[in-house]
Amino acid sequence: MPLFGVPLFGTMQRAAVDAAGVANIEGDSMNYDEAMEATVSRGEAMEEIRLHPTGAGFQIDWHSFLDEVGDASDYLGAEVLRWLGY
Repeated sequence: MPLFGVPLFGTMQRAAVDAAGVANIEGDSMNYDEAMEATVSRGEAMEEIRLHPTGAGFQIDWHSFLDEVGDASDYLGAEVLRWLGY
């Protein structure tokens, strides 16, 4: 479900981060504050960047993200959203 008309962690459903920092899927799309606090997988970060094209193309966007944020198995939602300009 898009937030403000733009997919925002649209590939994820509502997630509650448990004590280990792992997102637990519950059901609805998350809002901005929840997305900022979420932990997302590398694949979920890739999908979110694919859904928010900058005009440069997905491969360029993804490699730019990796150069600027780093290559990890998980990311904080805030890292992905800040990179996207939110």
